[in-house]
Amino acid sequence: MVGEQHVRRAAGQLDHRDAGAHAFDSKSESSAKDLGEKLRVPGDVAAWGVEVVELEEVGQGISVVSMQGRIDWGVRICTWNILLGLRLGKVVEIVRTHREFRDLDLFAIQEASTHDGRSDAEAIAEAMGAEYASFQATAQLFRGREQANALIWRRGLFDESPQVVSLSDLPRASLTRAERTLLRAIPPQRRIAIRAESEALRVYVMHLDVVGFTHKLEQFRAILTDMTSRHRVPLTLVAGDLNTFGPPRLQLWRRIRAAAHEAKLVELTHGLRRTHWTAQKLDAIYAGGAVGATHRAWTLNVRASDHLPVFADF
Repeated sequence: MVGEQHVRRAAGQLDHRDAGAHAFDSKSESSAKDLGEKLRVPGDVAAWGVEVVELEEVGQGISVVSMQGRIDWGVRICTWNILLGLRLGKVVEIVRTHREFRDLDLFAIQEASTHDGRSDAEAIAEAMGAEYASFQATAQLFRGREQANALIWRRGLFDESPQVVSLSDLPRASLTRAERTLLRAIPPQRRIAIRAESEALRVYVMHLDVVGFTHKLEQFRAILTDMTSRHRVPLTLVAGDLNTFGPPRLQLWRRIRAAAHEAKLVELTHGLRRTHWTAQKLDAIYAGGAVGATHRAWTLNVRASDHLPVFADF
């Protein structure tokens, strides 16, 4: 049953990475109408439970199509910020028991950490099965904990071990004076992207900074610059947490989408409206190259982080 979420404290009172930042209440019997959502498909695929947006490109436009008649989806990817693995046991349980993870090809993780001397990515990959491999890279220490990006993939997808792309120490020539002042007052956090590639596929796992609007855009553009500097591949995927917090987020989303469009990337998650417990959209998945005309995206309403896992099939 789909549940409606209520925040106990105002968003401004919480750092979204605090251990208590994911606290919320639930009504177990709220309808799609109560949530202001359109019930798109039968069963548990609706509103907050699994918000599905299935798109079919038609000429210049995009229209919603139904799930009448199953499609044999070729690739499934998930991106999830797991909040420093503070509820790693719950994350592992969800990955092991929810059907959405069973056919996963790629799993992009942000804010992974280490527990009992073991990387979170390794623990999650083990829960997914022997056919999965993992890679984790630490961006910084946050309040004494490793904060890392990670990628889990179906074995055989990549020829070599993934690499790290720095998203820190970028030129600030395009920043406004106000944003430069902000970044001096609140020093930027260290940020990285993971890049994994083969002759057929390239994947980036991104986690953009919390502060600075143009600063985030420049970090996103750094990924696009790295992408265009490398050999061409049939399919490119960019997935992760863009941290598009605050009232200006709509303008920031437009600027990020314009940059993605210029790089010939399609946002597979364009129709999703919420990926975080504050009811904001912070996460996205982009694809370029061999992407079919029809794709779908959805979130899964589980309680193991302040973010929801975001999926895309195409």
